[in-house]
Amino acid sequence: VFYLNQFDQAIRDGVLYPRWGVDFALGYGYPLFNIYSTLAYYVAEVFHLMGASLTASVKATYILGFVLSGLTMYAYAKRVLGGDAGVLAAIVYMFIPYRLLDVYVRSAFVESFAFAFLPLILLGFHDLAERWSVRRLVLASLAYAALFLTHAATALIFTILLVPYVGFLLISRLRLGWAEFLRATGLSIAAAALALMLSSIFLVPMLAEKSYIVESQWTQGSFGYAKHFVYPSQLFSPFWGYGYAGEGLNDEMSLQLGLAAATLAIVGVTCSLWKGVSGKGHVLFFFAASLVIVLAMVPVALPV
Repeated sequence: VFYLNQFDQAIRDGVLYPRWGVDFALGYGYPLFNIYSTLAYYVAEVFHLMGASLTASVKATYILGFVLSGLTMYAYAKRVLGGDAGVLAAIVYMFIPYRLLDVYVRSAFVESFAFAFLPLILLGFHDLAERWSVRRLVLASLAYAALFLTHAATALIFTILLVPYVGFLLISRLRLGWAEFLRATGLSIAAAALALMLSSIFLVPMLAEKSYIVESQWTQGSFGYAKHFVYPSQLFSPFWGYGYAGEGLNDEMSLQLGLAAATLAIVGVTCSLWKGVSGKGHVLFFFAASLVIVLAMVPVALPV
């Protein structure tokens, strides 16, 4: 709420792209929005300018993010797996434990809103690889750019998944010949490049002034990643807390994947293999990706 307060103050002062919070740091000011993406705050600002309080505007943006994430996941899953799978995927995506943790425990405002764009990016690059059109190129580019402009950390992490996914899509086009493969490859690169250009208003200043940030305060000491691996016993633990992520097993918040979500994933993979449903390749890709991601979360990945 206090971030939105500073954002709103800058907007009312005539700054259309705020970078500086005048009241941060005991009144000295702080360039928070130079390193912290602002798209979600623009959305909240619209609610505030319409008359909602700061708190109500934040809540409305949380709700909008949840609804949009369900709609975008439905659109993507329906495209590759069908309508029934789309409904199930949307429900699971909206209510997996981490989504609730973001809102009710971590108060991760912009990260929560960023989830609305992940399925939209997958849909955009999927459709672009299948068939060229200006609309599809624009969709993929705008969705990817919107993620950078909403939460850069999520964009960076998601790119690690997006690159092999696009590779999977491109390989699937090889069956139509090298010309089709090269066409899809060129369009995918163009979409990614356009997304980076569209988000350059945030990325260029952030990277150019990176040397002025004391990054060690967020990457060392108690924030060191080596101290925050998830232990296998925590992946399906029903524990739910409202504290901080501690070192080792001393976490005061839930880090569970969600037993229901994991069960549905296994059932979905089994059914796709058994019945030979359309989109089986996508199911296997994301199941394999999920296994790799989970392995990267546990202590066994520390040497890597």
